[in-house]
Amino acid sequence: MASSAASVASSMADIASQASSTAEVAKSEASDAIRGEIAASSASQAASSAADAHTNASSAESAASSAASAAGSYSQSAADLSSTATSQASLAQSNADNVTSLASQHPTNSVVSSAAEKASSAASNAKSAASVASSAASVSSSAASEAVVQRSTASEQNSIASAATKSAGDLASAADSAYKASEADKAESLAKEASSAASVASSAASAASSAASQAIIDEEKAKTHASLASSAASEAFNFDSEASAAKSEAEANLSEASEGSSSADSSASSSASSEGSSSADSSASSSSASEGSSSADSSASSSSASEGSSSADSSASSSAASEGSSSADSSAASSAESEASSSASSEITSGSDNQVSTSEADSTNKPNGEGLSTSEAHHTSIAESKSNSKARLPQTGLKENNQSLGMLGLLLAGIGSLLGLAGASKRRKDKDQ
Repeated sequence: MASSAASVASSMADIASQASSTAEVAKSEASDAIRGEIAASSASQAASSAADAHTNASSAESAASSAASAAGSYSQSAADLSSTATSQASLAQSNADNVTSLASQHPTNSVVSSAAEKASSAASNAKSAASVASSAASVSSSAASEAVVQRSTASEQNSIASAATKSAGDLASAADSAYKASEADKAESLAKEASSAASVASSAASAASSAASQAIIDEEKAKTHASLASSAASEAFNFDSEASAAKSEAEANLSEASEGSSSADSSASSSASSEGSSSADSSASSSSASEGSSSADSSASSSSASEGSSSADSSASSSAASEGSSSADSSAASSAESEASSSASSEITSGSDNQVSTSEADSTNKPNGEGLSTSEAHHTSIAESKSNSKARLPQTGLKENNQSLGMLGLLLAGIGSLLGLAGASKRRKDKDQ
């Protein structure tokens, strides 16, 4: 019985030992399964984290790309504005040079000198504005270039994140397979690799995000300096306008001065022409009057001389024919004619302002030409009148009027003397008949 019990006990101990071994194996298998499951789960989480990192990296790349594109646009705008500002500064300088040249040509013109100073100041300010615009464009261009670099960085990091995400996903899938195959160690190893890939993806996403942030900063910088370039270009345009206005002011002043000078010259020329014409008219009137007076005096003298001669002839013939009686009548007629001739000559000489006696008796009583005849006296008066007319310069105003009135008086005197001679001649003829 004891032997049998011992045998049974030994059998039970073997069974217990086997059970214990089985339990250990089961426990080990269970532990492996748990580890594999954990590893698979960890790998899956790593893959998910890597995917999120990739998504962030992609967003960062997109942001960096947009910032770089905007920065490039601002940079181009700044460059165009800088070019415009430079052109405006060049135009302002050209206008300033033109006004300065006008000022040097007209140093006594204060308006032009002031305009030159304004234009020069405006050109200097325009040049400064152009310089500011150029500097702003340069900074904007640098910012745009930096933004492009950051975009490239974000793109590279996004590519890295993408690759890491793919790797993490593959490792997670392999870890799950190892788990299912009760290959806990393998699953754990794959899970670790997946976790590393996820870490790489996360780092890449972080770098891409940082690059995007910097690209946005560069974009803002490019925008700010483009705005500064725009303001500078606007100032350059305004300064160019000031220089142009100064140039117009100077040219307008010189144009007005030129027109005034031309008007003055024209007035002076017109006045000179008028004075010359008036002088010529006065000289012509004086000459005509003198010639008319001379003609009248000559006619009167000739008529007087002719009448005197006719009287003498008539007296002689009457004396020869009637021996005395008709001589008295002829002498009386001759005396009347002589008085008429003397009266006419006196009128003529008083009209021409020459107190020369034209009496027939005076001219016949002075022997050897000591006294001038009436005709010679008037010719002398005419010569003196012409000489005085040539010696005097043409004048205007009251003297011209007095001279014209004097000539008119001479003409009227000449006409009066002619009428007097005609009357005397008529009376003589009536007496002869």
